Amino acid sequence: RYKQGAVVQFVVPNTTAAALGLQKNDIITRINLHAINTPQQLSLAARSLREKDPVEILITRNNQSILLRGNVVAKPKETSSTAEIIYDEFAYNTNEINISISGTDEGKLGVLIT
Repeated sequence: RYKQGAVVQFVVPNTTAAALGLQKNDIITRINLHAINTPQQLSLAARSLREKDPVEILITRNNQSILLRGNVVAKPKETSSTAEIIYDEFAYNTNEINISISGTDEGKLGVLIT
């Protein structure tokens, strides 16, 4: 049982987590200079990272502290054989909003905002 940090539930292939060697049940306690005490803090710290940024993640694995170092990997892009998918982003206050718009052959649009 852990007292602080965020437990890794799974690692998605082709992501920064996979490139750094994170494993299921690792406990993330720091990203760069940001202490991670809750999953919400992990989410906030991760949102500030940009592709190719250097990143250090301090984890606890099997009761040992391990420092993982590397660079942020670009988020995997969605692809479709039946739709054109366009990605864009813009700054809003101090946050960034990411938008994905997909159009199908039938003329319907799907929008994902994160």
